[in-house]
Amino acid sequence: MNSIQLLISGTKYSGWTAVSLTRSVETIAGQFNITCTENVGGQAVKWPIKPDETCEVRIADQTLIVGYVDKVSLGIDADMHGIAVSGRDKTGDLVDCAAVHEPAQWKDITILKLCQILCAPFGIEVVLETVCETPIKVFKLEPGEKAFEAIDRACKLVGVLPMQGLGRLVLAHISKNKANTALVLGGNLLSIQADYDHSDRYSEYIVSGQRAGKDSDHGKQAAHVKQTVKDDGVKRYRPYHEAADGQVDAEKAARQAEWERQTRAARSATFDATVAGWLQEDGKVWDINQLVQVSADAVGITGELLIAAVEYSLDADTGETTQLNLKRPDAFLPDPKEAEKAQETNDKQAKAEAKQAKAAKSGKAGKRGSAGNAIKEWEKK
Repeated sequence: MNSIQLLISGTKYSGWTAVSLTRSVETIAGQFNITCTENVGGQAVKWPIKPDETCEVRIADQTLIVGYVDKVSLGIDADMHGIAVSGRDKTGDLVDCAAVHEPAQWKDITILKLCQILCAPFGIEVVLETVCETPIKVFKLEPGEKAFEAIDRACKLVGVLPMQGLGRLVLAHISKNKANTALVLGGNLLSIQADYDHSDRYSEYIVSGQRAGKDSDHGKQAAHVKQTVKDDGVKRYRPYHEAADGQVDAEKAARQAEWERQTRAARSATFDATVAGWLQEDGKVWDINQLVQVSADAVGITGELLIAAVEYSLDADTGETTQLNLKRPDAFLPDPKEAEKAQETNDKQAKAEAKQAKAAKSGKAGKRGSAGNAIKEWEKK
């Protein structure tokens, strides 16, 4: 059995009898819940573990959580003593806490620098694992906005995904890294469940809107934009129609329609697989944001899928197991509409800022002019 250890201030606590530790590309913080139950006379219930302490959680000497203890529960009855400890990565504070900064607005700032500023008060490191050098023109915090809400909004501007990374904030895209071990039904796969849900999938995607015309391009062609993309995987007639907000050209409409088709098709199939143990064949734990080869013809899977989430479990009935949530990688493509909306908001903020600056400058010039005229009149006297 591979040990799971909770490290607090250099002290290792092991011997846990029940474990649940989860990580996901769709959440910003991994979380754990570990329990030790023992006969009367055991020492675990006396362990000096308290909420808010910094901690690490390791499986087979591999760190999976770097964060804080959120909760400690102690239980005692006539026969047993027990302790349960739960917590999250450091990045959990970004979800809970407000972004408090003065000033609360930045201009021409990269996503890495902005996230570093927002994470600095929490002592959280930011890692950029993709290329993203385009600066954000203007970014302004909303009153009472949570730190992660602001980070997520900023990431949509530049099309990157904020992910958890062992107590760090990782800015990345879906990885092309591959797991060392394939998943084979009848081999290492203890079980697999496939869910195919077409309730949110359509036979064709229509995006329409309007845009301003030009001297060389005006009238009906400019006023009415309409693009259609078909999904051949849906056989019956099920149209989806979206009216674009603001101005849209044919290229943007087609891109949005294609994104709807691709991501909805990708999200229509999800798979939950269970393997024995916590480790792959190379001794590394199963991890998120990796592509894994899956062979399970009985449920219609042959090919690569993304490990979107993992849960490491330990209980008295099944021992050590890992649950893997698998999805198509294109389920996580950034939404072009969200990026455009965020960009429009920032453009409006930039224009308003420029207008205010111009008005302030004009006002100062007017005041200087009035003072100058007053001096001249005084000199005449």
